[in-house]
Amino acid sequence: LEDFFSSPPPLLPVATYKASDFEIVRDADKDAYRAYGNAVGKVIKDNETSGPNEADILESASEHEDPEELAAIAGRVKHYEAIIAGIKAIPVPEGAAAIHADLLTAFEAIRLSTEGMQYLLTDPIKALGSVGYYPHAVELLTKSFGRLSAHLEQKRVSFKKGEPGYLLIER
Repeated sequence: LEDFFSSPPPLLPVATYKASDFEIVRDADKDAYRAYGNAVGKVIKDNETSGPNEADILESASEHEDPEELAAIAGRVKHYEAIIAGIKAIPVPEGAAAIHADLLTAFEAIRLSTEGMQYLLTDPIKALGSVGYYPHAVELLTKSFGRLSAHLEQKRVSFKKGEPGYLLIER
């Protein structure tokens, strides 16, 4: 298992987003970037969840062989679907389009991987690829957020604590 998790299986069939999938704002100024950052932060904040994350739910459900515990994963899938829909609807400054597409793709990878976790007790073979891919999906998401944070910093965009966009730049 250790070997399996340290080298993820081939990529799951994740939808890859591109700039044509969302509205582009041409000639965006600092205020447009600020509005963009706050909009992305708001979507994420509005869809925050509490309690254990999907990996912890999976581990506990596996340990207890409890389908009811595992059912909580479905809520996480809906959570990621809402984030994807919300982020996809945000107008994106042209300079951030590639980063935005990568962010959407990373959230889709997390969503797909999480969705596959639901099969752990009923179809373990089907779940195995998703479970093994999850760390890679988390890494993609982390890198996307890092790139977005660096891009906003490069554009000299800052957010005050309490603003939704602050979560994109806090370290």
